[in-house]
Amino acid sequence: KFPSNVSCMKHQVARHYEDMLQCAIPAFEGLFPAEHDSVIRILLFCMAKWHALAKMCLHSDDTLILLDRSL
Repeated sequence: KFPSNVSCMKHQVARHYEDMLQCAIPAFEGLFPAEHDSVIRILLFCMAKWHALAKMCLHSDDTLILLDRSL
């Protein structure tokens, strides 16, 4: 179950972190001035992409290259 108040979470687990990243992109849209809004959304997307790649149990050469490029 996704917590109702993520700011009060004391012990985050990986699945909650992933859920927060996925929900943050549309939630943050329009909260900041236009010059910062796109940068913040790109940063959130990159963090979600990195998290998805990093949690894989089995990596290939291609996924390791993608992970290196995402850092």
